[in-house]
Amino acid sequence: MSKKGRSKAEKPEVLIMSLQAANEDLRTKLTDIQIELHQEKSKENVNILDKYKYKEARGNAMQHTTQHNTSTRYQQQQQQQVSYNNSGTT
Repeated sequence: MSKKGRSKAEKPEVLIMSLQAANEDLRTKLTDIQIELHQEKSKENVNILDKYKYKEARGNAMQHTTQHNTSTRYQQQQQQQVSYNNSGTT
């Protein structure tokens, strides 16, 4: 009879140990998932930041090009005006 008493006492201990092991396993998996999620969010933030920087750089380049084109057109008009004035006086 004492053997049956021991086996009943051991079963809850084994059950508790297996539950603790399962709990630890789940905690480890949760931590891994949280790390992975954090890494994905970091990648998304970097991608968003890269897109923003690209748009900003592109906007600055387009603004510079527009200013350059406007300046070039103005210079061409001035040269044409000078040429026209010179051709009329000679």
